[in-house]
Formats: sequence, structure tokens, C-alpha cells
Amino acid sequence: MDKIKYYIDKTAGFLFAYEGACEFFVRYTPKSKEWEPCDFSFSSFVHDRDFLEIDKCEALRMADGNSPEVAYIKYTDMLGKNLS
Repeated sequence: MDKIKYYIDKTAGFLFAYEGACEFFVRYTPKSKEWEPCDFSFSSFVHDRDFLEIDKCEALRMADGNSPEVAYIKYTDMLGKNLS
């Protein structure tokens, strides 16, 4: 989980988290205060969006202290079950 990188969409102001080894890509939703799977790929994000990489402390501040770790664990557990 230390390899999770954080990005902000400079135009829309959305906060994203990405970990490349398993293609984990989520967006923080302030209304629900949860990290939710994106409906587009990280490669689309990089190609189509004006973004800035930010550090974990800044991302957690923007996400009201909510870490994407729970979403990451659920995602990797799901991958493990699908590969078995």
C-alpha cells in the first residue's frame, strides 16, 4: 500500500488514488466520504485529464483523513478470489 500514489484533477478538483501493480484506481467522494472505483481507466485519466500528483498527507487532508486502504484491501481480496 506504500506504493499508492495520489492525484488531484486540477480542473474538476477530484481526488484520486492509484496503485499500478494491480491497477487499483479509485476516486474520493466527499458526499459519501468513501473511496469508490473509477468508471474509467488510469491510462484514460493520464491522457485526458489535467492532473497533479500530491503526497499522502495532502491527500488524507483533502479526504478528511479517510485513507483508500480499506478499498485497496477489498480490491486485492477480490482479485485473489478471482484468480483462485
